[in-house]
Amino acid sequence: MVIRSMLESRLTFIVLALIGVLIGGIIRFYSFMNPDIKAVKASLAQNEAKPINILFVGIDSVEGSHRADAMALISLDLTDRRISVLFVPRDTRVRIPDRGWTKINHAYAYGGISLLKKTLEEFLGIAIDHYITIDYTGFVRLVDLLGGVELYIEKDMKYSDRWAGFYINLRKGFQTLDGNKALQYVRYRNDPEGDIGRIRRQKKFIEAVVNKLRGQDIAGRLPSLAIEAIKFLKTDLAPEQIMYLVSFFKGFDLSSVRWEMIPGQPGYIDGVSYWLPDLEKLEGIKRWILLGEKARVDEVGKEITVEVLNGNGIYGAASKVSKILEGYGYKVIQIGNADRLNYSITKVVDNTGANPDVAKKIVEILGYGVFSSEKRNVEASVTIILGRDMKE
Repeated sequence: MVIRSMLESRLTFIVLALIGVLIGGIIRFYSFMNPDIKAVKASLAQNEAKPINILFVGIDSVEGSHRADAMALISLDLTDRRISVLFVPRDTRVRIPDRGWTKINHAYAYGGISLLKKTLEEFLGIAIDHYITIDYTGFVRLVDLLGGVELYIEKDMKYSDRWAGFYINLRKGFQTLDGNKALQYVRYRNDPEGDIGRIRRQKKFIEAVVNKLRGQDIAGRLPSLAIEAIKFLKTDLAPEQIMYLVSFFKGFDLSSVRWEMIPGQPGYIDGVSYWLPDLEKLEGIKRWILLGEKARVDEVGKEITVEVLNGNGIYGAASKVSKILEGYGYKVIQIGNADRLNYSITKVVDNTGANPDVAKKIVEILGYGVFSSEKRNVEASVTIILGRDMKE
């Protein structure tokens, strides 16, 4: 009888515990889907007057090394609705606490996200409020969850690593990248640009994902997609905080996002290749990216902007060329018609009088046209007037 009573008592406790978990789960789900916006916003940072800094890390655990393969610091000013992104090349030479000077991607291998955060905080002199990590298996599943991402691949990309079981085989042109192909695209760095080109492609991929999320077929699925996405991420953000941030990004003008990377140059120290940061330029970029100050041109560099004008009368010509240039990382601010539609030769004009190499590079990318350089009072750094020599 005593034993039966004890069993009944324990069973009652288990049932009550399960009911408690169920009720707690229901309350949690309700608060997730119907959060107190003010409370969630206040929970994201200790000081609402300062931007929220979130460290995003892509982990190359698919190769078994568990190193930080891609890093970006995302700074969000919730009051002024400003977003800034600072990319960190994985070979950046920094001092890792208790480990000495080495590549920053080693920090995660040595001490996980906590050591990586601490290393970046000391290097940049800022506080990091939250983190999000994803390994590349999760990345592939997330892209597939979105139904793929449309992108223009700017050139053929091939790479083979049999030891790691990782292969890249992408063809130039417009295509919808599934998870595996998207991973190949954001990881490719086997060209003269190295990590610089890879960061540029990662930026372009992020922009393509955001544009995808804005589509009518995706917008209504955002809550369910966010719930699924949480399964693939490791983060110290609560589900309702993630939902708030998703809503913060919704409808945001990508052209107002400030993108930068740690300035510097490649170099060798004791036979080891590094990205050697330019600390003087970094100070200016930090004020621009993290504090929202207006940057000096000599600190950050003036962004190259492009306008593409149809001068040949071919329908959709300017739009097609603009997408190609965006694939190479150029910022196209305007497309339209030229003053006439009977140009025989495409003209690529450096309007600043100081960037002839940019105009030459665009001619090289297009494979047709001629360049010129002259000082003109127009908004775009470069103007392209398409002629009848335009190639398909």
